[in-house]
Amino acid sequence: MRVLITMVALSSTAVLAAGSSAADGAARSKVHVIVTERGSSEPLPPRGRFVLTGAAGRDAGRTVIEPGPEGVRVSATELLYGKHGQLTLTLNGVRAVGRYGVNSLHGTWRVLAGFGTGMYKSWKGGGTWAATENGNRYTLRFEGLITRTVTG
Repeated sequence: MRVLITMVALSSTAVLAAGSSAADGAARSKVHVIVTERGSSEPLPPRGRFVLTGAAGRDAGRTVIEPGPEGVRVSATELLYGKHGQLTLTLNGVRAVGRYGVNSLHGTWRVLAGFGTGMYKSWKGGGTWAATENGNRYTLRFEGLITRTVTG
């Protein structure tokens, strides 16, 4: 029997750098971003599908998670390959082992600067994430604020 897990919305927190660049006529804009993802941890590495929404724009595509060491502490790099570019995130957090094979995880994420392409090229920032693991299936949600270059 499959267990359906509903994710709880997270409050936004972020590490941001805001400013403007008069030299190239570009300004920095802070925007809200939400990414929801579902996937499978088998075979390794974990792979899934994501949908990005919020004021930052819309995108969808596939993901690959490069996990760190197994344990209570979680450290990973997540690659999002969307229709409008590629985004690389770093994740840090904790794992709580639950009953009946259902685990919960939560922590913080940030954009890995210099690795974005397309619409993600100028993104900086981060926020919080939460996930559930049920057997080899997972559900993951990122929420936060990013800054991006807006050209005028």
